[in-house]
Amino acid sequence: SGPGPALRGYSAELRDGLAELRARREELSGRIQEQEAERSRLQRRIWALTERLAGTSESLARDLAARAELDRTIAETEVAYGQILESSQTLLDTLEEELGNAGKASEQQCTSKEREKQAHEQKRS
Repeated sequence: SGPGPALRGYSAELRDGLAELRARREELSGRIQEQEAERSRLQRRIWALTERLAGTSESLARDLAARAELDRTIAETEVAYGQILESSQTLLDTLEEELGNAGKASEQQCTSKEREKQAHEQKRS
């Protein structure tokens, strides 16, 4: 007997062990490829989402600026409208006052003409 059969047994075990390690390595290589492909897909999605986010952020900034401008315009318009209402009320008050004064003056004029007429008629009688 001797070392020959033992060496052959060890050699066979080593070959089997190496074959198993190679099979594990192939399996691991397959998983690595799948993970790299998944990482690549995720990176593309992240890039696409980053682009969408940038576009949405720009659009949002434009819309916020436009809304702020509209808010300013509305506020200025409301102030101007309030001033118009105040001016209109003042004008109306002034007009009513002038109409009242004109009516009183007219009454006084009519009353004084009537007095003159009455006085004139009394002188005739």
